[in-house]
Amino acid sequence: MTGIVYKSTGSWYTVKSEQGDFMECRMKGKFRIKGIKSTNPIAVGDVVDYELDESSDIVTGTIHNIHERKNYIVRKSVNLSHQMHIIAANIDCVFLLITVNNPPTTFNFIDRFLVTAEA
Repeated sequence: MTGIVYKSTGSWYTVKSEQGDFMECRMKGKFRIKGIKSTNPIAVGDVVDYELDESSDIVTGTIHNIHERKNYIVRKSVNLSHQMHIIAANIDCVFLLITVNNPPTTFNFIDRFLVTAEA
């Protein structure tokens, strides 16, 4: 089955199927050992293939393939591990909601977001 990742929470991903159903899925362990230079191999917006696992009372899924991304927005990892954190993938439109006060949003943050989105 094929679907789009709508939510990422730890090791669980909420995937919306082509029929419009939402399914809680986990990824296969092979993604962790592939040498991916990202802190999260699966991001919100990724198109994935998954299989249903009906062995328990609750039906879940296992993600076994990630389709190629047409674009993505990243945030560099804070530590010096040279990894990147993919925030979202396959983006059509972005917008930035900022606060004027409490906490104030810096112009530097706005510039970095706009440059990253354009790239």
